[in-house]
Amino acid sequence: MRITFDQVPYHPDPDRFLQNIRALEQPNTAMVAMLHASNVFGVVHPLGLVGDYCRRKGWLFVVDAAQSAGILPIDMQAMHISALCAPGHKSLFGTMGTGVLALPDSLTEGGTGSHSFDPQMPPDLPDRLEAGTLNNPGILSLGAGVRFIEKTGRAEIHEYEMRLTRWLYEELAACPGIKLYTPPEHIGVPVLSFNVDDRTSEETAAYLAARQIAVRGGYHCAPCAHRFFGTDKRGTVRVSPGVFTGMNECEYFLNSVKFRE
Repeated sequence: MRITFDQVPYHPDPDRFLQNIRALEQPNTAMVAMLHASNVFGVVHPLGLVGDYCRRKGWLFVVDAAQSAGILPIDMQAMHISALCAPGHKSLFGTMGTGVLALPDSLTEGGTGSHSFDPQMPPDLPDRLEAGTLNNPGILSLGAGVRFIEKTGRAEIHEYEMRLTRWLYEELAACPGIKLYTPPEHIGVPVLSFNVDDRTSEETAAYLAARQIAVRGGYHCAPCAHRFFGTDKRGTVRVSPGVFTGMNECEYFLNSVKFRE
């Protein structure tokens, strides 16, 4: 079976974004796969609106929550999400190489160690979702991360990170030679993309790395987003304040950009 797909153009207005999906609709359309928040430009897509439309059309709705899981509210049932995936190393505070794939039923099947004579996966949880030998250290790291979120407060984490992000945006916008790409009212997660003077994003990232500042330059595995924002020639520098980032670190970053060599 040959699978084809179309790419939906981004629009900051939720209704216009849904219209873009409708414009590409085909008689054999079966699924919409969409990221919740951009890992490059910080924009957030309307999961509830799109999920409700997919429900009414009878389509599957697959969501990539890499940049939002742990800081934005996600309700799979209310948003009619068929499958949700997210890495563990971002706002879930797990180790690299871990992740979450939430499905209505099991994806892999095999021995569980608890129902060894049954030819089918057992119906009870968590056994039904635990085939084979599991990555217990990774699962424990994700569990610790989730407990930290629950203790600290998801909304509190998001508000703190966004407060730093908004401050950085205002300060960078006032700096000569700094190019920002996302209007501040459209940034919903703590991610800022920028460029400095006529340097490539990699050159700026290397300059900051030499000063012990961790940013990422390049295309961030998102070529379509860079084409949309017109940054496909040199990429962007991405800075993302976290819950463990202090204002003094933000000031050090800003001064390093302001007084660059």
